[in-house]
Amino acid sequence: MAGDACGGGEPRSCWQIGTTPGCADRNCCTAVCAFDSFCCDVEWDSICRHNAVQLCAPPTPSNDRVSGAIEVTPGSFEVCTVGATDSADTALSKGCGGMLGSDIRRDVWFRFTAARHGTARLSSCPDAATGVYSEFDPIVVIRTEAGLEVACNDEMPDCGGYAEVEWSVRAGDAFLLQVGGHDSFVGYGRFLLEEDGVLPPPPCPADLTGDGFVSAADITTLLSGWGTPFGDANGDGLTNAQDITTMLGAWGPCP
Repeated sequence: MAGDACGGGEPRSCWQIGTTPGCADRNCCTAVCAFDSFCCDVEWDSICRHNAVQLCAPPTPSNDRVSGAIEVTPGSFEVCTVGATDSADTALSKGCGGMLGSDIRRDVWFRFTAARHGTARLSSCPDAATGVYSEFDPIVVIRTEAGLEVACNDEMPDCGGYAEVEWSVRAGDAFLLQVGGHDSFVGYGRFLLEEDGVLPPPPCPADLTGDGFVSAADITTLLSGWGTPFGDANGDGLTNAQDITTMLGAWGPCP
């Protein structure tokens, strides 16, 4: 009965899928179970959650708009589209749409700044790493800060239809990661962001002391590392006369 499954007891979010019936928000739970008694008699499954989203107006996520994009770094991060709304332009670029359509809906936003020269990869594929999953059919679009599309993917064939996209990056470039679905079905997920490539050289390699200036102190450090990598100013892995030439050419404040 709805009265037994709704409210009270352990906190059970109406926006989370559960293996037990009902959820803690009595009013929302009662409304959903009046529509579908399974949700209070058996379990609170994805259909129950979907109905709760339709009937009970969940809070809008903070990253529903570009202005609220959440900063992410390589590794796994949580995605939640529950309560998300459609962006102004829902049309996907030609070739990005999959079997279920050519629109992206209920999208949320993240921001990533590359630290390497190479490639980045965003995956919702459960095989990508332990803990990666998606409760909804995801679409991912990579954009520049100005909103221009860089890459897009809806269904990766060797990933069971989950989305995975790879694109070229340069250290310091910032990208917007747009994540959504095809329809009104929403949910949680944990996606994996990876970055491969080389780190850029330090901005002032001849500043061996790290004080922001190339000066006599750096010459002293260079000489103490002569014949080893520890006074290397030109990046060849050895400290020798070429490093003195490099250091004299960079003499003064670092750029």
